[in-house]
Amino acid sequence: MEFELAPTVRIDQFKTEVRRILVAAGHEEALVTDWSTISDLVDDEPDDYRRLSDALGVRVEAHSKIADIAEALSSQTRDATNTEVRTATKRMMVKHRKSLERLASVPKRSPR
Repeated sequence: MEFELAPTVRIDQFKTEVRRILVAAGHEEALVTDWSTISDLVDDEPDDYRRLSDALGVRVEAHSKIADIAEALSSQTRDATNTEVRTATKRMMVKHRKSLERLASVPKRSPR
């Protein structure tokens, strides 16, 4: 009999997030595929899913695929980074407003 491993395309895409999930579940060395669910790693107790949800900051349920949780974590991280960049840009604009206004009012030189 020949065994074939289920696909790992999404697991590979979100390696960092999957690692975070495995650590939170207490199974750092588990083999997971795109079809693996969180219930493959933890007991089927509501407290386990609540604990993981709190630890990861995303909703975790028994039927949740690990790849889906990882994608949600990735989106959450990307959204937080985008917000931080927008906030930093706004601060910079406020801080340097006068300089930017001065630069904008300087007449452009014509090319020779």
